[in-house]
Amino acid sequence: MKNFIIYLTIVLFIAGCGGSTGSGNGSSGSSSGSSGSGGADITPITMPEFSNTNKQQLVDFVKQYYDNNANNDRPTYVEAGGGCEPLKLSDEIQSRTLNRLNFYRAMVGFDGKIEFKADFNDIAHDVALIMSKNDALTHYPPKSYDCWSQSGYDGASYSNIASGSSNASAIDGYILDSGSGNEKVGHRRWIFAPDAKYMGHGATMIGSYIKPKDALYVKDKSGVKSTKQPDFVAWPSAGYFPKKLFPKSPISKLDRWSFAKNNEDFTNATVSMTKNGETVSNTSVVTASGNSYLDSIIVWEPSGDNFTNNDGDRYEITITTLKDTYSYWVEIVDTTK
Repeated sequence: MKNFIIYLTIVLFIAGCGGSTGSGNGSSGSSSGSSGSGGADITPITMPEFSNTNKQQLVDFVKQYYDNNANNDRPTYVEAGGGCEPLKLSDEIQSRTLNRLNFYRAMVGFDGKIEFKADFNDIAHDVALIMSKNDALTHYPPKSYDCWSQSGYDGASYSNIASGSSNASAIDGYILDSGSGNEKVGHRRWIFAPDAKYMGHGATMIGSYIKPKDALYVKDKSGVKSTKQPDFVAWPSAGYFPKKLFPKSPISKLDRWSFAKNNEDFTNATVSMTKNGETVSNTSVVTASGNSYLDSIIVWEPSGDNFTNNDGDRYEITITTLKDTYSYWVEIVDTTK
């Protein structure tokens, strides 16, 4: 996994309006040329239905739809002294980024049919351009910033933004949601929003000495829901789970587990967890209420685990609220065999 930094002002409290079509147009893919996607919608590929409780189906799905090569996609360098209209991301890179996003949604039980809308891509490009030109990460960029635009300002309030990773790798980072300030996994929650149908994406890199900046615009008011609605959304996802995606760092806070459920109250909820029958203690249990976009969620960080996971290691999780008890299991699978 590439190193990355993600900044989050708790997304539940974002403000601002949707913004207009962007004035900056993103940047080109490092491996796919500069034919732009700014004027085109990016539609999803068809992902098959599969069962997380069927080991072979899970292995086949991961091998076919988690494209390791997509992690090499980078924006093309744009000279630091250039203007405010860098080259666009290629359609190929946008498609691979979208596929990674839909891969994760399919893993937790949604239909994996998010689309990147052209006007939303333009907004995301404007956001990424502001962040790159100023080597900054903020949901509220001041007008003093180079290449500031109303579209980029409004879009920043409704975007996941990252520095140091871009495209498919940034999607991985949003799911991990590591770092201080991300304890409520706001990036992850937006990617797993139950009513999401349309998003937008942009990424830029200004010069070789500034880390790439990525923006995923998530404000969708279409009201179109996934045709599949899971009973709950857990990450790591319930059932068999690929080892290569498993949180495994004891020092980088990459071990945030979460469980989201519509209309649930996780106030004073408890989490119990075992690994191969041995108790795993949990720390930093935090909760967040749902709203018109997002489900309620509880997040915890296992602290008694040795962070070494082998094929067949099995976790059992039980979450107890004031009115319900939820139990599920996660078993590690080496999908590279």
